[in-house]
Amino acid sequence: MKTGKYSIMALAASLLLGACSADQIDSPSNGETKRLILKFGKGGSDALTQNTMLYQFHDVVKGNGAYVKKPELTMTGDHSLTFTLGEGRWNFALVSGMTSNVTDHIIEPVYGKKPEECVMFRNDFRDENGGLAQMPEIYTAFIKGVELSGKWVIDDLTNVDHFEPDKDYNYPAQYTRNLAKVKVIFEKSEYLDVTALQNIEISNVPSTLSWDGTLYPSKYKPEISKTPLKGKIPLMPVEGEDGKMTGAEELSFLIPAHRGTDYASPSTAVDTTTSLLHLNVDLICDDGSHVVKRDIELLRAPRMNGVYEVRVSYNKRQLNVSTEIIPWIDENMNADIANRTIVTDKGEVGMAWKDTIRVQCKDTYTVTKAADATWLTVKDLGGNAYELTANVDTYVDNHPRSSYVSITTGNLEKRIPVTQRPDKGTINVHLQDQPTVKEMWLSPPHNQKEVTVTCTGGNWKMLDNLKTASVSGNAGVTNNVKMTRKPDADIYAEDFANAYGRGPVVFKNMRTLDTDTIFVDNLFIGARDEVIEIAQPTSRNDTITTTTDVAVYGGVKDVVIKSLPSFIGSSGTFFDKTTGVFTFRSIRHPTGEDQWGDIVLGHKSDPDYTVKLPIDQAILVVIPEFDYFVVKFTWASADVDIKCGFAGNPTSVVYRDKTFNTSAVSNLNNKFVGWSHAKSTAFNSKTVLRWGGDATGGQGETVYFNAREINTYPYPGKKGVATNAANLIPRTLDLSLAAGWYTANASGNITCTIYCYLGGTMNQAGTNFNNSGGKTVFQATKTFNIRSGLTKPSNKYLRFCIITYDRKKHSANIKWDGSTIV
Repeated sequence: MKTGKYSIMALAASLLLGACSADQIDSPSNGETKRLILKFGKGGSDALTQNTMLYQFHDVVKGNGAYVKKPELTMTGDHSLTFTLGEGRWNFALVSGMTSNVTDHIIEPVYGKKPEECVMFRNDFRDENGGLAQMPEIYTAFIKGVELSGKWVIDDLTNVDHFEPDKDYNYPAQYTRNLAKVKVIFEKSEYLDVTALQNIEISNVPSTLSWDGTLYPSKYKPEISKTPLKGKIPLMPVEGEDGKMTGAEELSFLIPAHRGTDYASPSTAVDTTTSLLHLNVDLICDDGSHVVKRDIELLRAPRMNGVYEVRVSYNKRQLNVSTEIIPWIDENMNADIANRTIVTDKGEVGMAWKDTIRVQCKDTYTVTKAADATWLTVKDLGGNAYELTANVDTYVDNHPRSSYVSITTGNLEKRIPVTQRPDKGTINVHLQDQPTVKEMWLSPPHNQKEVTVTCTGGNWKMLDNLKTASVSGNAGVTNNVKMTRKPDADIYAEDFANAYGRGPVVFKNMRTLDTDTIFVDNLFIGARDEVIEIAQPTSRNDTITTTTDVAVYGGVKDVVIKSLPSFIGSSGTFFDKTTGVFTFRSIRHPTGEDQWGDIVLGHKSDPDYTVKLPIDQAILVVIPEFDYFVVKFTWASADVDIKCGFAGNPTSVVYRDKTFNTSAVSNLNNKFVGWSHAKSTAFNSKTVLRWGGDATGGQGETVYFNAREINTYPYPGKKGVATNAANLIPRTLDLSLAAGWYTANASGNITCTIYCYLGGTMNQAGTNFNNSGGKTVFQATKTFNIRSGLTKPSNKYLRFCIITYDRKKHSANIKWDGSTIV
């Protein structure tokens, strides 16, 4: 093997800018000594040819992929460049641009470093507005795995040996822009100052490309410019529409874009960056006020060689932003070395369903669709006509998709971009007998409105939404179409914001893909949960309590209070439509018991629309939310025994005029724990109460209640629970805690201490239970003097207290006793 010598081969590239045609590395086959030539197609590619730079890397198959050098290029005419190639297997990166200074911004790779480790371009420049300058229009191509086989030949004249390939080589390349165009379009708006410039910024913009054409250092976390792109959009009035205006021009920026594995299809690319742009706007209204919105995340990532359209409008006092990726189309340059030509009657195709192209070519040609165009069908109609049909069933609304049809003869390829998008103006929807009205409101008493649908070119349907339930009709002019409000019973609380209030209802032409929108203001009054709950006063007869449990949507978003239960005072009770907060003056029950009733509300936008909502005043809560509690009895000496358990809980509960069967609570009632009683109480095989064991000398005896376990079972009034549901037990449960002397003739003080814990786990140590990892949320102590005669042998105990546990609120109330013998 010779070393230190250079072999020569041929590289020919026929280029179709913007349509991403395949360049070629080719060698002449006329018997001449083969040379290494970069050859570009004719028809306007002189600039790319003259501005091209070539960078040589080791191949990863027979090397480490690291950078070697930048070979010198020599113009040879006919859109060609020559250079020398070192012996071996190589990868190449080509960089160029339409202007001579574009390559001034290119950073040469670091010798010995891999392409993904080296920065090719970094944008840290500012424009005249102080914003981020747009990057130059950089074109890149990558050629990998260039390897020659041949023989070494000695030149008879110079006596110098050179390597001569033994065959022609073809290596595909593809010159494409390594950037995306971000275009901001200001669409028809209202309420804005037509004489003012509207401020637009794009932030979170990637700034750096690596030498493998990807964002640096990765597509997941690219380098981001701290300076946003800035621009100002002037407005102009919309002719014939008073109070409407639109952008007088578009903003356009060039930014670095990731070269993914599917960069040739920018509108449908998947392997793209996960970093998203952010939009900031400062709009000046006609009353001098400003609408400022920052960090609006744009939901698509810019894609290489694609145009990223950001459409902005301000209507109904709402800012609307949409995004779309479309192909970046340039003037085609189609002549190649063999001087073949392809002519079509359309330079590109935009259609909803079907279109036809005609081809003229003096040589034999083929027409095929791109590999990614699974939604497109190409049919030969004869006579050089080809029918293009797009699948309307797989089209995603508001997401036009693009690909191309390839027409090939010899080594010349022409690509016709094909975009599936709606045929506008083929459907119109308005309120019946009111052609200019596209607004309505619905409520339960008035749950239908009639509209007229005019549809040409195909049948129509109303797209799924939560505002209305159904319509019927088909192509043509369809009068008296009834839009019916979806019943409240079909809407979950988490969907309230989508189902109620003002929102669009979209009608779609199923053939032309066009849509039209009518806005429905859906009125609603309801409770977000099964019941509205308010607090009971603790230290006085009445108190102010607030809740967001009442949901009001649509119209003026306000209510009229028709009637209130007795435990709510009319004075001090009101609804704030701005905050959505309902304020109640809650009046205390004399003994702190639970109270319930109904509140009747009417919607201010529809006097016929009234609802009756259940409202509860909860039992007086002493103990805050907890997961476990431990009751500990302590004394000075002698022997005490305890008797603790569930007692007195009802086997049926009447709640809101319904009787619920809670007989399952019999499995808990009077199942006491303690000495001569059980060690634990279980419900449905789950232990809910446990005794810590006998203490005979003052160490203390404890009972542990596991609230988490008992909370897994249903209770009357819980949403969706039937009156005879399995394992149904009352919402509130009473536990009786009692103690007495076991030692004969003993008397004195016994202390009861209650500990409540939130979170963590419970562990037993001796006769005591300890909490690990949680926090103590409540502790209370009471001491009673227990006379002699209250002894275990006589089965007499003094009840210290009853704890009423609320399984919905996970809290409890203590009723201290000290006089009842149990």
